[in-house]
Amino acid sequence: MILECGVCEPWSPRLLLVRALRWLLRASKPSRGLVSPRIPSLTHGPYSSLSACSPRTGSFVSSPAIDNVLVRQRLYLAPLVSFLIAIASAADFDKGQHAYQNEDYAVALAEFSILAEAGHVEAQRFLGLMYLLGDGVLTDHCKAVHWFRKSAEKGDVESQSRLGVLLTTGTLLLGPICTVPQDLTEAAKWFHRAAEQGDVLSQKGLAQKYMGGLGVPQDYTEAAKWYRMAAEQGDVGSQAVLGGMYHQGQGVPQDYREAARWIREAAQQGWVYSQFQLGVMYHQGKGVPQDHTEAAKWYRMGAEQGYADSQAMLGGLYFTGEGVLQDFAEALKWFRKAAEQGEVAASHDALILMYELGLGVPVDYVAAYAWANRAAAKGHSYAKEARDGLLSKMTRTQIEAAQRLSRDLGRLLTY
Repeated sequence: MILECGVCEPWSPRLLLVRALRWLLRASKPSRGLVSPRIPSLTHGPYSSLSACSPRTGSFVSSPAIDNVLVRQRLYLAPLVSFLIAIASAADFDKGQHAYQNEDYAVALAEFSILAEAGHVEAQRFLGLMYLLGDGVLTDHCKAVHWFRKSAEKGDVESQSRLGVLLTTGTLLLGPICTVPQDLTEAAKWFHRAAEQGDVLSQKGLAQKYMGGLGVPQDYTEAAKWYRMAAEQGDVGSQAVLGGMYHQGQGVPQDYREAARWIREAAQQGWVYSQFQLGVMYHQGKGVPQDHTEAAKWYRMGAEQGYADSQAMLGGLYFTGEGVLQDFAEALKWFRKAAEQGEVAASHDALILMYELGLGVPVDYVAAYAWANRAAAKGHSYAKEARDGLLSKMTRTQIEAAQRLSRDLGRLLTY
């Protein structure tokens, strides 16, 4: 019990709270002398005529005058007790937060549990986080949802956002510990509350709900509205999607310039698909002036991050000499990188041609056949024709070597 407080440190906020509560309890009873020395006694001074005890029975005899004094005593003490409660809660929360940050989860759990049960919003959120991540406790998503919901109902934006995520995915832990069913409607509700408070992840989450009709009616206009809010706060994924929506005219009027604006914002933050898209827009002159040098710049950024389509397009620019100096060896390098990731249409066609004609590399029918065979296996009609055409130029030994190389490529490549 808190009134015992056998673990309080000397003059700690918790000890002060305990003493104040004892004081308040004593002041609530008209016992002789058990009141604050700073508050008029019921048995001394000007209040001595309001004797609280019957001379015949020794029991307490109430009167309106005595009750008024008791009320006044409580009113004197109530602000002090409230103040000390706030101090004790803040001190205990700080102690719990410090313990959590230092991975002293036993202390953190003890502090947060007491405060969370008492309704402390941040403690409830931290307790939910501990159960979500399994910090010092067994992972239990049901308890996580329980505490996040408690905090979320009091307006805590982070709890609302986390609750939206958990209810979007649903969780099923091994064994009979806990099952949190997916509830897209409630997830959308919590995302909406957090989004209205400006939480960027919830704005994006709500936009995704409207985009896919998940827990809410599908509404591209609403999706664009919430993506814009998140995009304006710098969320790179929202910037990329909003740019795509303007490019397609989905939920907003089609506007290539506005599309280029948001795609550029995402590309500058390193979003690889936006870098590719912006390269295409400069290549084609959509929403921006046609500029092959700028196209090559953005393709390169995506290519260096390993994006296959950017690698294929950069290879194409080196092949034709658009925006860069023509360089068949460099073209071959980027086409091969794209092909090794499974980009079939452009990169395989180019590799077949370059190995067959010796562009940037010595003529190599074996390599040309092997790449043609890989593309043909994926149903690429040109590759099948090219492979069959190569057979007439190859010796039996070359054909056997090409088939071995094709098998080797099959083992090395993931597609």
